[in-house]
Amino acid sequence: MQMAVYICRPLKPYASGEPRWKIGLRPKHRHLPALICLPNTELSRLTNFYLVRDLGNVNAKYKVISSDHPWLTKDNQLDSLVDLCRKSVQMMENRPPAPLRTRGFSVLGDVLFTEDDSTVIVDGCEIPLNHTTAAMFKLLVQNAGTIVPRSLLTCCRFGGQNNELCLNIQIGELRKALGPQFRGRIVTFKHKGYMYQRVPASKAV
Repeated sequence: MQMAVYICRPLKPYASGEPRWKIGLRPKHRHLPALICLPNTELSRLTNFYLVRDLGNVNAKYKVISSDHPWLTKDNQLDSLVDLCRKSVQMMENRPPAPLRTRGFSVLGDVLFTEDDSTVIVDGCEIPLNHTTAAMFKLLVQNAGTIVPRSLLTCCRFGGQNNELCLNIQIGELRKALGPQFRGRIVTFKHKGYMYQRVPASKAV
């Protein structure tokens, strides 16, 4: 079972004295069950734990929650982390049988990916990429069999200068992440760009 873990940051209470916390959210994990942990005001230990089956449609990077938030209900609260395993099993038994990673996938050949997750699946193998190499890989896969110009690939960079050099470095990082089994699918066309092909270049007919 995959689960997202969030440790909240205590904020200054409301004027009424009601406590509140700031939670940093990861949109790519929004479909996962979440363990929300609340620390004490001194940040010396975690005091309360909530297991939330579904965070809902969350797009914000940060969210401020108080004790009356739907995520922090008694039904979701754990007496301690000792209960995490038992509660997780109950949650899995009560949810409809379905693969954990099926929402929002694009399938191209034997490559599966989502728009908001930098991890891709190639021929059944999960490959974690950083955001830049993931954007490049998805662009190459979406244009399989066609040369993607270097100028277009440099658009995947998030700021910075000397994009030509950065592109060479990122393509190298992408090939390293794909490993010996899949790196041959990225074909170099000198001074032009790169192309993705399912069959490694060394085995192409």
